[in-house]
Amino acid sequence: MNYTAKSKIALLILYFAALASSQQGSIDQPCDPYAPVDQPQCTANPHLVCAPLWNHFDAGTCRCVPGAFWHQQWLDECRVGASLPCSMTPGAVQCTPYSTCKPAGGDEEDATVCTCDEGTHPQAAGSFCVTGYGSPCANASGQIGQCDTSLKLECGGPDPVNRICTCYGNDVWSPARGKCLVAVESSSSCSTNDDCVDNALCTRNEFGVARCRCAPGFTKNAESTCSLSLGAPCEPVATVPCNVDEFLECSATNQTCACADGRLLLSSRCLGLADHDCENHGDCAGGTLCHQILKKCFCSQAGGMIQLADRSCGRLGRGGYCRLGGYEDCPATEYIHCVSIPGTTYGRCVCEAGAVVEENGRCAWLAGTTCEVGNQNCVANAACLQVRKLLAGYFACSLLKRGLPL
Repeated sequence: MNYTAKSKIALLILYFAALASSQQGSIDQPCDPYAPVDQPQCTANPHLVCAPLWNHFDAGTCRCVPGAFWHQQWLDECRVGASLPCSMTPGAVQCTPYSTCKPAGGDEEDATVCTCDEGTHPQAAGSFCVTGYGSPCANASGQIGQCDTSLKLECGGPDPVNRICTCYGNDVWSPARGKCLVAVESSSSCSTNDDCVDNALCTRNEFGVARCRCAPGFTKNAESTCSLSLGAPCEPVATVPCNVDEFLECSATNQTCACADGRLLLSSRCLGLADHDCENHGDCAGGTLCHQILKKCFCSQAGGMIQLADRSCGRLGRGGYCRLGGYEDCPATEYIHCVSIPGTTYGRCVCEAGAVVEENGRCAWLAGTTCEVGNQNCVANAACLQVRKLLAGYFACSLLKRGLPL
């Protein structure tokens, strides 16, 4: 073994010896309960003592003095918990954060206890003083936080500097139940139905994972809680409304959740027509599309559609709809004209008198109807030909036989 290797081993021995020396006399370290009083065993903290042998669980280890506990999470020292007796004598064990040692009844002669500061409360007897939902807590510098973890609160919120006590992750605060509840279809697990938001059940999937899901008759809303679903009994004024995120409202006719505002019920969904709110094209019906900026269902003029009185869309042009004048009129070259529909701002594109609509949707002239030479708008098996027996230049749709005039 060379000199360098020996030096490294010596340094390691010195390091572990120093580490053991630094831990000696600290919390949970072994000590001699029979040692003389003038030879204290637990010297890492002034409020540590060697637990006596009659203390079966902690005998022979350094523990906090009676009435105090080790505050390793925040301060790494002994402190007196909330609502427990304390001493105002200088050098005595201090109270946990956000509490002060003061007379219990307010008079100087009363016994002193660790009293939670204004705006805080004991999380449990002998524990920490904590604050509730929405209260200010630690800031971004990492100061001690004091949110009530028994209510599943943590220090967070949208402002990274002025943080507040809020629910874990996507959990939802319930003022009525006074605690955070697990949202439906979230990543948070549950143990019982009481862990879930109202009208939800704690259920296990095929892999045994427990999650909160809406009970029968309810569906998930935008707040990740549960509202009444389509067809569920309801009341016009109720604490649990129909799911507005599914475009439902309580029908005054039969007091059940039904499609709101004239929406169409298709495939068990309430779909919107023109001017209805939407999130994507799947929320719209009647030929409408979802405008990705306005988030409204609309009829696409670029797609050759026009909005009708029932808020659905109709096709422009031949066989469809029109507005008199402008680019939404019927194509004149196809022998179609716009007939106004009373009470509306639009009309229907119909064939001119003497023409009929064929299967392909085009307007065609019947046999015997006058026509213009060279056009192809006669009905099937007919052509625009000069009528020999009449004056020259007179043309009519004439039936054909095997491609020749009759």
